[in-house]
Amino acid sequence: MNSSNPFTEPHKTSEALSDLFGLMSVERRRKVVWMMWSKSSSTTRELAKEIAAQEQDVAPDKVAHDDYHILYNNLSDHHLPALHDSGVIEYQGHTVRPGPHLQTCVVMLGVTRPIVWIFETD
Repeated sequence: MNSSNPFTEPHKTSEALSDLFGLMSVERRRKVVWMMWSKSSSTTRELAKEIAAQEQDVAPDKVAHDDYHILYNNLSDHHLPALHDSGVIEYQGHTVRPGPHLQTCVVMLGVTRPIVWIFETD
């Protein structure tokens, strides 16, 4: 999927939504989406620190260097390019900005998140 708007063509809407749901099936990508929803820009380093801190349940300045480094590489080699290619974010160099499909993903996650919580509590 590219950054043009597939939602203006009804026959492409189903495929575009399937692609976005597939993209959002990865937890770290969902975390990037939630973080970028409230930011006008960020860096790979800031996102890696924040996500590592969440995963380790520590303050960002307490994240182990090796864990941060692995996460940083994982984001920059896999997750951020995938989100960029789908138009969810704009990723250039080490700078990350919201892309044209970020809001669509936030709405998708906002709708599906309560459903996931229901199943997790049973």
